[in-house]
Amino acid sequence: MFNQDMDGPNATIGPSWIGHLTRCPEFRTLVYTRYLELQDQIVNLYKANDLGDARIDVLLKEYDNSFSRDLKRWPISVYRNDLYRTTETTFAESVTFLRSFLEKRNQWLLANMIPKDFDSTSAPAVTKAADPTNATVIVNGKRIAFDAYNIEGNNYFKLRDLAMVFSGSGKQFEVDWKEDVRAINLVSGRRYTPVGGELAKGAKGKVQSTLWTSAIYKDNAKVSLTAYNIRGNNYFKLRDVTKLFNIGVGWEPHTKTIELDTALSYQEP
Repeated sequence: MFNQDMDGPNATIGPSWIGHLTRCPEFRTLVYTRYLELQDQIVNLYKANDLGDARIDVLLKEYDNSFSRDLKRWPISVYRNDLYRTTETTFAESVTFLRSFLEKRNQWLLANMIPKDFDSTSAPAVTKAADPTNATVIVNGKRIAFDAYNIEGNNYFKLRDLAMVFSGSGKQFEVDWKEDVRAINLVSGRRYTPVGGELAKGAKGKVQSTLWTSAIYKDNAKVSLTAYNIRGNNYFKLRDVTKLFNIGVGWEPHTKTIELDTALSYQEP
């Protein structure tokens, strides 16, 4: 239950562990910051934006017949919660309700959960320990040394290093600058233009990394990639990049070898 003595963004929940967390100002700041960071993805659930068509519409294109058939067999005629009550009789009405609910819920959270004077730029930076990657990396059959780091079990590489080694392949991409939004734009199919410093040897030893939260684009459409800044350079999660460009990636645990193959398609681990 919410603490009846508190309201709005300062409300807390009961005596449980989540109640203790919500009473912590630092935790609330992290929640507010992350919710604002994810707004593009949240809005994209119900409405088209820079990330592409709304996820609802994408799913409808693929599974519309299945959804309609299931609803006829197992009808759900009434939706109830604290904020909305409505009754639908058709599948189309149910979709309309869901789209409206998601939008209204997001707007309600923005208006009631996050303080009006909250400044996300003042939120504490998210830092994590980063160890130099000790794995061997094979790219299209050739061993290549990278300046890369392991953060919480995932490997992070520089974008320009990856663009350099994939250049000339069917999965090549350019690292460009999108001036109108002042952000990186990855251009698929274009040969990479070296700027100097690619594949330079990195420093040894464990370091601290800071979560990088700036926008990034692929072919002028905003995408979501996890990245950390280490000593002034940004390192991106390898699987995020290989998935984005459909590049095959494998892991051989016995020899601690990462295999990248542009002739193969990306597969989830």
